[in-house]
Amino acid sequence: INSLVHKMNEDQYGHVKLIGFALDPHFEENQFAYIYFQASQPCIHFELQRIKISNNQVEPSATKTLLSFDSEGERHMGGCIAFDNQGYLYLSTGEDTHPCDNNNYAPTNDLEGMKRFDTQRTSANTIDYRGKVLRIKPTEDGDYSVPYGNLYEYPSDKTLAEVYAMGFRNPFTISIDPKDN
Repeated sequence: INSLVHKMNEDQYGHVKLIGFALDPHFEENQFAYIYFQASQPCIHFELQRIKISNNQVEPSATKTLLSFDSEGERHMGGCIAFDNQGYLYLSTGEDTHPCDNNNYAPTNDLEGMKRFDTQRTSANTIDYRGKVLRIKPTEDGDYSVPYGNLYEYPSDKTLAEVYAMGFRNPFTISIDPKDN
């Protein structure tokens, strides 16, 4: 996989974290693959990109960013990409919260200066992509649509249409039942 994944922006320490990789269900015809990673330029963030692979090389000019959202570079950044038999892409995302200093309690903390220990800002937040399973339908032009049946039927400025399920700590892997989706 490393020889196929194009050079992503690296921070001063050379860190780019590839978190998820999946071939498009129609890879033989379209040569599309999807990568989910954490990058640090221009700031720490997560990206879901569609890449095109031809002759065992990534075509940089065909790369499309589908989603990009902030990261605080903490922990629990697990993620996975899976497709169902309708071509819907599922992306699981970790809640990006520091796991320590909660005295064995749930990772919620409203105290001043303890934001990084509080999942209320990520997995419990309806307008944050972290700590979720997202479901989208990639389109041929590199964009996506949102299928009916996601968590918020009528998204608003207080909800994200892409959210299929929420409240997860670190869903580093997911699978789809090929019979029933």
